[in-house]
Amino acid sequence: MASEKPSFSTPAVASDSMWGPSASSFAVFDGIPYQPFSKQDRVGKIADFLGTQYHRYDRPTNAFGEGDAFEYVHDAEDKAFQLVDTTRVTKQHFRPKRFQFRRHQDQSRGEVTLSKNKSRERDRQRLEQKMQKKWGQTAKRRADRRTRRNLPTSIEIMEQWQDIKTVDFEKLDSAEYEMGPIKTLLSVGALNLYKKKVDRTEPSTAIDARASMPTYSMPMAMKDPQMQEFVKKNTASVYATERALTYLMTATRSMYSWDVIVRTKGDAIFFDVRDDGPVEHTIDENAFQAPISEGDINCAEALAEEAATATQMFQKAACLAKKVPVGKSGKVFDEAASVAYSYRLFDFEDGCKLVVRGEHNALDIIDKKPKFAAVKAMLEWDPVANGATDWRRKLVNQHGTVLATELRNNACKLARWALGSMLAGNGVLKLGYVSRVTPESNTAHQILATETFTPAQLGKELKLSLANGWGIVRSLINLFESQENPDGWYVVYHGPGEENIKVYQADEESLFKRPKATYTEDGQAPVGILDIGAMQ
Repeated sequence: MASEKPSFSTPAVASDSMWGPSASSFAVFDGIPYQPFSKQDRVGKIADFLGTQYHRYDRPTNAFGEGDAFEYVHDAEDKAFQLVDTTRVTKQHFRPKRFQFRRHQDQSRGEVTLSKNKSRERDRQRLEQKMQKKWGQTAKRRADRRTRRNLPTSIEIMEQWQDIKTVDFEKLDSAEYEMGPIKTLLSVGALNLYKKKVDRTEPSTAIDARASMPTYSMPMAMKDPQMQEFVKKNTASVYATERALTYLMTATRSMYSWDVIVRTKGDAIFFDVRDDGPVEHTIDENAFQAPISEGDINCAEALAEEAATATQMFQKAACLAKKVPVGKSGKVFDEAASVAYSYRLFDFEDGCKLVVRGEHNALDIIDKKPKFAAVKAMLEWDPVANGATDWRRKLVNQHGTVLATELRNNACKLARWALGSMLAGNGVLKLGYVSRVTPESNTAHQILATETFTPAQLGKELKLSLANGWGIVRSLINLFESQENPDGWYVVYHGPGEENIKVYQADEESLFKRPKATYTEDGQAPVGILDIGAMQ
């Protein structure tokens, strides 16, 4: 069989004189848009109708650039179309350039002033926070100092007294001294045992406080027979009472007026408080609005007397009838009063020694061991005064809130009690919450609860610095040791609301033989009183 070869037909050639299709063959493509493209482009690029209108970030670039073959072209009618804008055009008013410049200048100046005011306000707030931290007081209370000029002074500053030195609180606050060894020289008196049942008192089982514990007042340190014995034996060079030293140690916390008498006789120096000296049981001394002097039952003087009575009533209710002699001498100062004293020797370890007479109010048995106790009372005279909380409600479940309020409003008084207990050697400090039965009467009281602290615990709550207290005392001792008069009388004085203490050289006659200073009805200081605030 003969093999058959495949056939091959030559395609038709339009012209023998040229390559490619003839011009007539392009007629079929008339009116169809054509976008130039490269052989390396994707198939989608051949008819990319949206390429020039919508830019896609993931679309490959065109080798021939962005074409316009597929763009929409308006016809003749569309080209004649116009959009009419009916928006109202606001006419601009022109001013002279100098006025425009002045306006912008005033605006920028106001912005700078506002910035300065903000900066000044920020600096003022920082200063207030610094003062609050430094003095433990609110800025409002500090600004309110000058509104309390009508508070009485503790002593009348006589014109013949010589002003020796003025020490600002800032300088006192920086003083520090570490005390050396402490030794108890003697303890005398008789104390009642503390009644443990009182510690379980609650507002629902409040104790009526009616009877007061009789008080016994020891003579001033310079007149104390036991102190005179120590002077003869040359036991120390400085002699003081617990109360006198606590006024000095808490000077920077005080708002009310107080004074301490200093007597130099030979090589001995005595720090003491007058029998009719400053008020010890102050009320809300450190509160934002302290009680004012207006003569009613809620004035500062009346509340101080009521607070002292409240402490005596609490001591009476908290002590058993059994009395225990203290010390080897067996001396009893008062058969009815529960009082004992300890004479303790403090060594500064620089050649100076100090004998302090401290007071005890009761004897508490702790772990079968007797310990000296200080028994004090806090008074609620108004459940809503100075941000106070109603003790009858809050002492049940919010005991800490009541204590925090008292630590804030009575910081100075509680600091004196804590330091006094440390100086006297008391093992515990009993605080009683005594409240009026009704706010309108200051004659009926109830004991709602009690609190027990060690002096160190209460000092920690108050952020006390014992080193700072001793630094103040040591600085004053140096001052009086440097005086040339070997037989002199001096007064360390703090005016109401002032931020400094003043030291005057006085004389015995004018110091003890004159009436206590008070302010007149119009709030002006009587003759002889220096208004320190007006001098600044």
